[in-house]
Amino acid sequence: MGAFDNDFGPIKRCTTSAHPSNIIKSGLEEQDQNHKLKKIKLITKEMHASQQEEDELTSAQKSILHRLPLQVAPNSSGQSSTVCGATAADPQAFEELKTMLLRKLNNRLPPEESGLPEFVRSASNEVERILVQSVIQKESHSAILVSPRSWYKTSIINHHLARLRRQHDQQFVTVRLNGLIHTENAAINSIATQLENELRRVRKDVPATDFQLSQGSLTEVFENILKLLNTVAVQMGRSSSVLPRSAKLTVIFIFDEIDQFAGPIRQTLLYNLFDMVEHARVPVCIVGCTTKLNILEFLEKRVKSRFSQRLIFVPQITSYQSFCKEVIRILSIGRPGPYTHAWDKKVKSELEDEQTELSCLVKGNYETFRDLALLKNAFVSMVGAADSFDSLLCSLVNCNTLKLYNKLQLSNSLVNRVRALGELELVILLSAARVALKNEENVNFNLMYEEYSKLVKGLNSRIPASSSLSDTGISIEHAVRIWNKKDIKSIWETLIELELLVERGIIAIRQSAQAAFQATNHYSANSVMPYDLKMFQVPITLHELRRVVSKSSMFYSWTQL
Repeated sequence: MGAFDNDFGPIKRCTTSAHPSNIIKSGLEEQDQNHKLKKIKLITKEMHASQQEEDELTSAQKSILHRLPLQVAPNSSGQSSTVCGATAADPQAFEELKTMLLRKLNNRLPPEESGLPEFVRSASNEVERILVQSVIQKESHSAILVSPRSWYKTSIINHHLARLRRQHDQQFVTVRLNGLIHTENAAINSIATQLENELRRVRKDVPATDFQLSQGSLTEVFENILKLLNTVAVQMGRSSSVLPRSAKLTVIFIFDEIDQFAGPIRQTLLYNLFDMVEHARVPVCIVGCTTKLNILEFLEKRVKSRFSQRLIFVPQITSYQSFCKEVIRILSIGRPGPYTHAWDKKVKSELEDEQTELSCLVKGNYETFRDLALLKNAFVSMVGAADSFDSLLCSLVNCNTLKLYNKLQLSNSLVNRVRALGELELVILLSAARVALKNEENVNFNLMYEEYSKLVKGLNSRIPASSSLSDTGISIEHAVRIWNKKDIKSIWETLIELELLVERGIIAIRQSAQAAFQATNHYSANSVMPYDLKMFQVPITLHELRRVVSKSSMFYSWTQL
């Protein structure tokens, strides 16, 4: 302690409590010094003030100033001198950089600025050739793009459609359908509605009342669509033989998740649309997207005979270097600006160094999910949360926002949903998992309730019936209550909404197309079955539940047969 006093002088000891913000005030020898310090604008520890300002400062003030932690001003060039330093000097330039990054991450840039990855060039050229032949040369085509989910299928189509729309906007209309959103009946209505809107956009000189495709029953709606596409009604009553090729109107159908329309029940929609490609007098182009490699096995013979058999496989990234190059392309701006050069250089240096946090995070994504969409969404949250260029660089270096985003994504897993269940919900899920293990993954409400009743009765048989307090004469029941079916049904429906119970045929990978057909056919047949007999599957196994349920729970013994 004596050596400390010799180096820093005697330490003042205060008998009264003081707030941390008032410590500096207590350490000042005179009150007027505090008043003078408030008038001084502190910028940097290097006192480059004029000689006149130095003369106004007393020696005591100078000694205090040298001990204070002072803020470092930004460079005169407009860019920060440190990675995690002060706020950038040009907020408008930073907002422009931020807007440009968000637009690029959300695929909102023009096609000539956004571009496509190098590894999808072969598939992109094939899609471009099909669309150009359909729009410009007025040919009819059909094709299906196959790749993993979120792997540039729709982006390739949108990119080339945006380029064609620059010069040939009045020569084609687009109709978009999604198998995860539209049923077959809803898809027919959606086609009619979208065709009406597109025709009003292209044919502005025709009254809106001339397009009444979506009125009437589903059969009438589909007949109106077929009549429109198979006749010269698109050309407003004029004969197609006297029209030049450029005056014809091409109809482009874009199907996301086209395999959802290839179910076991008739496949009427696909049959009629593929038939129009072969026989319609109006050019029709159908481009589908799917993740199923054996999509052709899902199609009926009559549908397959009218399909062109053209499958376009979008290749995957095969090396880590290509993956890093794509991440750099996603994050780089590539245009002149106040911060763009520094940002692009920082992104490249962080990914080239294998020891940085960003490089480790990208490496982990490549080794596990290989999901660029997940990285894009994480980068959107990182850029959106930044309020200055320094904070953006700091987030890129430490990757705290990216790690938090990944952690929140993983928190939506089945395990966390199980941990959030109530006691009765957990009991019903355990009963369903036990039945699924006994019954080859199939369980319905009646089988679950029978297992639930048997387990509760076995548990109650090991618990004393009741106990009474001698003083008050109150009897306490220890048995677990067996709820009736009417009350349990609401719990069953809650588990279905949480996707802890899914209808048969939705999950699992089928070994053959015939097995997939039978599973889907059983799933569609469930719509006419009684509620108690509908078959479900449990996506989390009993062995996995054993690792989630606490060992201190009275239901832990139910996690094994």
